[in-house]
Amino acid sequence: MQLKKKKVFCSLSGNKFDKKKISILIVFIWLYAMLWALLPVMGWGKYGPEPFGLSCSFDWAAYSDSLNRSTFLLCMFVLCTALPCIAIVLCYSGIAWKLHKAYKAIENSQNLPKSSKMERKFTLM
Repeated sequence: MQLKKKKVFCSLSGNKFDKKKISILIVFIWLYAMLWALLPVMGWGKYGPEPFGLSCSFDWAAYSDSLNRSTFLLCMFVLCTALPCIAIVLCYSGIAWKLHKAYKAIENSQNLPKSSKMERKFTLM
C-alpha cells in the first residue's frame, strides 16, 4: 500500500493505479501470506502452542533445535518484517521529500505576486 501511495503522490503525470492493478496486488499479498503460513505445514519450520496455550504460532522455543527451524525464522524475519518496514520508510521518505520540495517551491515562488504572508500560509495549507 505504501508503494501505491508513493506512486500516486510523487507521480508528475498523475499516473494512478486502476482497479485491475489493485486487484492483482491484493491477490499477490494474499498468496504471499498463504505461502508463509503453509511453509511450517509443509515441513520448513514448525508450529507450536503459545505460552498460555490459547493459540498456536511459530515454535519460537525450538529456534535453536535445528537449522531447519532457525533458517525459517530468520527468513520470516527478513522477508516478512524487515523488508516491508524498509519499503514503508523509503516510501514515506520519498513522500516527505516531495512535500518538502513543494513547500519550498511555494514559499520561494514568484507566482503569487503582491500577496501577503498570511495568504501564502493559507495557500500552503
